[in-house]
Amino acid sequence: GINAEYMGYSPAFTMLDDVIRAKRQILICTGFIAVVCVSVFATLLYYAERYDSEVADDITMAYRYQSIPHASWYTLIHLTGDYPLYTYNTYGRIINFFMILTAVGLVGIPTGIIAGGFQEMVESRNGEKDEEEEDVIKTARNDEDLRCRPCRVRRAKIKGVRAQVHSLLIGDTLFGRIFNMSVSILIVVNVLAFAISTDHSLSAPFGGPKGTFFSYVELISIIVFTLEYFMRAFAAPENPDYLGRWDYLISFVAIVDFMAIAPYYVGLIIGKSAGWTMILRSFRLIRLLKMEHYMEAFTAFDNVISNCKPLLVATSFYAFVIWVVCSTLFYLLEANNPITQDKFSSIPLSMFYCILFLGGEWAITEFTLLGKLVGIFMIVVGIGVFAVPTGILFGGFEEMMQARKDLVAKREDGEFKCEDCGSEIKHFIHHKTLDN
Repeated sequence: GINAEYMGYSPAFTMLDDVIRAKRQILICTGFIAVVCVSVFATLLYYAERYDSEVADDITMAYRYQSIPHASWYTLIHLTGDYPLYTYNTYGRIINFFMILTAVGLVGIPTGIIAGGFQEMVESRNGEKDEEEEDVIKTARNDEDLRCRPCRVRRAKIKGVRAQVHSLLIGDTLFGRIFNMSVSILIVVNVLAFAISTDHSLSAPFGGPKGTFFSYVELISIIVFTLEYFMRAFAAPENPDYLGRWDYLISFVAIVDFMAIAPYYVGLIIGKSAGWTMILRSFRLIRLLKMEHYMEAFTAFDNVISNCKPLLVATSFYAFVIWVVCSTLFYLLEANNPITQDKFSSIPLSMFYCILFLGGEWAITEFTLLGKLVGIFMIVVGIGVFAVPTGILFGGFEEMMQARKDLVAKREDGEFKCEDCGSEIKHFIHHKTLDN
């Protein structure tokens, strides 16, 4: 282990541990978003490139993207901002364009959060840790928010079956917490099973891609997810986040729940058509978004985006103008360059490579003199193109975390008391927004 005496003189590892603990809630949220993004883009690239015969470094793109697990490796590399592969087909290039935009947040936001945590500790003279509770605290939105968990359970029993179902779904009862944990585990198992089923070598121990193991996982998932969907729809009028059952059914989380089970039943109706089966199976990836019921990662991200929308729109327009102008310049200057061949033979092709350049990956470097001058300009402005929105999003997350800290402080000061029994409220109801 690490010598405790050495840690006393060199507190770097201790500080890092403190920062991660203090920021763990938001880091978990951004980490979950990263997992979702890797899964989604790996699946899309798998379908886009699995028949691509283009060769790069003596290996075909189809071989690299022969399964989702294989695709996940290259997707993860791309999402860190590095592009050792760029010989994609048209669909692959479109997918990579959105990957580059997504990579800004995946890399920048966690880095900014940890950097901000270190800055807070350096500025603190006593070096005390800024502890945060794991629960997402909310201000009172209805009477149930002003009651402790046991009192909420007792009131649900008095109100009837619908209120009891709602109490179970929000985790007020032990069975509800076990149910929620079980659904969370099933979601992860389901997505992993889908990914493994696309790889013949990995799926062989389970009976192959169409083995009984994957069939049982799918059947159990459909039963549980269908039950959960109807339970949430039934209890929706008890949820203060929605005006009624219809308001819930058209919400994002309800649509995700519906799309997680609908393809299975559609498949039963239309039969096993090869083309439709592939499309319907790919919809299983949507089930990963069901974790939003328990982690609120995308809800947090959506709130930050909404609060920072004017600034993000302005910087996005600025980035778009630079992208189009530089793409046009490279087309004009490099279209006839024999070294770059036909990579800049049109503005759309030039735009693909320019978005790579702005992301910090220079897959091509042999330009003409004027092309190199444009490249120098892109290197300089590329810092601002990606640093500005990252800073805006980081600031938005920090504001949200500060609001959460203030609510935690109020709870620690004993400001939240149950209206029925007067005891301290230790467990708060998770609402669909983080700032209400």
